[in-house]
Order: sequence, then structure tokens, then C-alpha cells
Amino acid sequence: MNKKRTISHGLLLLLWLACILPGSMQAQIIDDEFHYGFYGGATYAGLSNINTTIIRPVFDPSTYNVNDASRLGVQVGFFIYNRFRKSSLAIQPEISYAQYGGVFEYDDIDQLKYTLTFDYDYFNVATLVKVHPKGGLFVGLGPQVGFSISDKLIYKSSQPEQGPDLQVERNLQEVLKGRTDFSVIGSLGYEFESGFIIEARYKQGVSDAMETLSNGFYFIENRNNSSAFQLAIAYAIPFY
Repeated sequence: MNKKRTISHGLLLLLWLACILPGSMQAQIIDDEFHYGFYGGATYAGLSNINTTIIRPVFDPSTYNVNDASRLGVQVGFFIYNRFRKSSLAIQPEISYAQYGGVFEYDDIDQLKYTLTFDYDYFNVATLVKVHPKGGLFVGLGPQVGFSISDKLIYKSSQPEQGPDLQVERNLQEVLKGRTDFSVIGSLGYEFESGFIIEARYKQGVSDAMETLSNGFYFIENRNNSSAFQLAIAYAIPFY
């Protein structure tokens, strides 16, 4: 709850700055001039196929319920931007830190309930090609590679007496590992003359973002793709 409150406060601050600063700052996004800038916002990320990784097919699906939920996180980044002269095209290389991963929820007829939170953090390198159909409106597309810098796993259950949650968590942590994540990013946003940018993105992983090591849980190595919705506010500053 504290993390969600912090993210909400951060986004409200960015929105407030977006409202009050354009009138007092002179930076503008100008064609054929290079800009650098910063952005920040929220991510809402998930991992696919967790159930087929950790639940063996011998179990009757009618005896349990699973739910793939998403993890709320943050993203901050730095970018270099150039919109070509008299063109609708622009290019934007960038680096960022982002919180991805996901949440897996399980309950069964034996009243066992547990939640696995894949608390994965990444250092990302991406390049977006932007097309401006009209004015400051743009759509973007490009590749991203994310290098895992933290792959923490959090386990919480309704029956810790069958095995301390912390011990189970440590055992699972040794088996389920975050790995380098290759993705494609699509974006939609608007660039204001003041230099502010608002943007929504969708990130779809095209590689296996989680490695399942040899284990005694009978977990199966599977293809676990990452995905994320992202909302951000950015500010572009001309190079002088």
C-alpha cells in the first residue's frame, strides 16, 4: 500500500508540474535540433504462463483456481531526441530503470492459498522511431532490451505451518530467476511546445523473461513472456 501511495503522489506531482511550468519555461521541441530529457511514471506489468510452469498437469484443474495479476511499479529514464527537419519522423534512444514482473495467486479445495510476487527490476536500453501524423501527436515503435538487476520473489501463504513462508520463499528464489528481457514497445503520446511530453506505452516481451532451474518442486521450464502498460510524463531540453 505504501508503494502505491508513493507512486500516486509522484504522478500527481508530475501532472501539477506539467500544468504550471509550461508558461514559465522557454524550452521548445524544434525540428532538426537534438534534445535530451527525462521521464517518469508508472508501470503495470505481468508475466505469462506462471501456472503451467509451477503446477503439474496431473492435477485436476477443477480442484484449484489461479489468477495472473499485475504488479504496479515505477519507471524513470533518460532520452535523446531528434525530429528530422520538415519530416513527420523522429528518433529517440533512451535508457531507463523499470519495475516489471507480476503476481500469481493460487487457492485450492484444501484451503491452501498463496501469492507469488515476482519483484523484477530492470535496466533498459531502447530506441523508438516516432511518427507525427499531426502537430505534436505521435505514435512510436521500437525494440527494448532489459537487463535484470533484481529478481526478488515474495511468497505469502494461508498455511505457513506446513512450511515457513520465508523458507519456501528462499527455496523458490533459488529456482525461479529473472533473465534478460527482449521486448517490442508501442507508444502513443503528445508533445507540447513547452517541451513537456505525455505518453502511454505497451511493452510486449518476445523472449522468456523467467528461467526455471533444476528443482525438486517438479516445476517445468516454460516460456514466460513479460508485458506492461506504462504511463509517463517527460520533459525535453534542447542541446545548446
